[in-house]
Amino acid sequence: MPVALLGPYRDIFRYRSFRVFWLGFTFSVLGDAMTQVALIWMVYQSTHSARAVGLLLLASGAFAFALTHVHLGVAHDAPSTTTRAYRVGHALALLRHNPILLSTTLMFMTFNLGEGALSVWLPLFSAQVAPGGAEVYGALLGVLAVGETVGSVIAGGLVVRLSTGVLICLAQGLSGLALVPLLLGRTLLWVAVSLALLGAFSAPLTIWAQTLRMRIIPPQLRGRTFALLRTLMQGTAPLAGAAAGVLLPVVGIPAMIALSALLIGLPGPLGYQVRGLRQAGAADNRTLEPDAQDTPVGSAPAGDG
Repeated sequence: MPVALLGPYRDIFRYRSFRVFWLGFTFSVLGDAMTQVALIWMVYQSTHSARAVGLLLLASGAFAFALTHVHLGVAHDAPSTTTRAYRVGHALALLRHNPILLSTTLMFMTFNLGEGALSVWLPLFSAQVAPGGAEVYGALLGVLAVGETVGSVIAGGLVVRLSTGVLICLAQGLSGLALVPLLLGRTLLWVAVSLALLGAFSAPLTIWAQTLRMRIIPPQLRGRTFALLRTLMQGTAPLAGAAAGVLLPVVGIPAMIALSALLIGLPGPLGYQVRGLRQAGAADNRTLEPDAQDTPVGSAPAGDG
């Protein structure tokens, strides 16, 4: 990997607060990944039912959604008479009227439909490809994670002449195409290559989209808006998992793979039709100079809600 790509990462790891956050988040992700493998495979091994796996995903999504409605007592500063109170309605209005936020949200909602379906057919597919049970399934998810890591590292230091919006559309289209090899062969190598490419192409999507969102959303409205966007985007995966559990026994695994590829990749070229998204972040990828309004890591937050 070129040394120039590592520069931003060396800089950000100088801040102790980020290092602590990164370590905590890393252990949390490791735990989530192990839980995903164990739960999904336990349900599949016990029932051999795609519907049961889909219901598991739906239940986990419903639990996460319920947590968003838990209100905790948090100490707040005294309200200012000059500060405007922002609500979810303001976030929804911003989403509706901003073509970049609206298009990327719809694109990622559809992407998560395909990924939710993938979570149902992948354990069944892995059992057909190679014997080995949870070990093979876990190894395939590990390959996917390696691809995501490589894609994230490259995206963090990559500077190209394409706009950020075009990169998002291109990467999402390629993410869908990455699943096509699974329709051409069922060897373990084909599956590993396909999942690695899916991870590499899909991981930068959130990074690039978040860059655009931070420039669009006012600081006082970020908390409400990000909560709304995350709920909309993450909510589609459990629904797709439940639907895939019903469809898979009827249409078969190849049809579900094709459906996942379509849902994941098709929003890419469709999003490219949105002029605002095509032009978004055009100047960012043509220079290494930081934006004058950017807040350096480790400095005071800009009032993120």
